[in-house]
Amino acid sequence: MKTFEKIYKTTVEPMLTYAIEAWYPSRIVFQNTIERVQKFTAKICTNDFTSSYLALLENLQWKPINQDAREKCALVMHKAIMGHRKLTDAVQPYPKAYKKNWS
Repeated sequence: MKTFEKIYKTTVEPMLTYAIEAWYPSRIVFQNTIERVQKFTAKICTNDFTSSYLALLENLQWKPINQDAREKCALVMHKAIMGHRKLTDAVQPYPKAYKKNWS
């Protein structure tokens, strides 16, 4: 692994994707910004400024940020459904106060 790639993977990418599963679907501006950072970093790491973004990611064996976000969202939902993780009241579709009024 090249030095710049190691710096990106260990310091920059974790900061960009921190808690991405919480905000990803609703913030298109953040999504585009993060994808631009990854695209630029891929170009620098490969020293290839002419290939397509997906070709660069494949060459580096990286996943696109949006794929990573979808996988993390799916993992959170799987853990919630299987009972391994409790979703907070803010994330649940109907808060407990509304459920009491239904009966």
